[in-house]
Amino acid sequence: MLFTKSAEYALRAMAHLASYPQGTLLMAKQIAKEAKLPSQFLAKLLQHLAQKGLLRSVKGPRGGFGLVPRAAQIRLADVLQSFDPGACERACPLGEPRCEAPGCQMHDGWEALHSLIIKYLEQTTLADISPLRPSRSPIPSAFSARSKGSR
Repeated sequence: MLFTKSAEYALRAMAHLASYPQGTLLMAKQIAKEAKLPSQFLAKLLQHLAQKGLLRSVKGPRGGFGLVPRAAQIRLADVLQSFDPGACERACPLGEPRCEAPGCQMHDGWEALHSLIIKYLEQTTLADISPLRPSRSPIPSAFSARSKGSR
């Protein structure tokens, strides 16, 4: 499952903001520099996230962008779907609009993988992936159990 550059950059910027204490405002240029993202493109993405209610935007010399809900309340799926509304739909790896073909040789394997990815995006929050997050794994048990059992 691939996401647009907009969704990827937004997720990286939001995770970066989540590494700061709640209520901190950062200028778009600072986020871009620290998260190694293109600043002009990022500024537009941050405005979009503010319009969607995931960020607040404060103008002025002491302004910037900050998380509206707490990082622990913002799921990765929320960020991705704000840019790609169909991001969590079942995309067909063979190019069909949706993965629903019962005769498809990839369907069963893709369906299982897709379900794990969606579960991860819906259960993982910005707090889980923040660089300064508590020392706990953001990987859901479904992933870790499979990797341990498959060795």
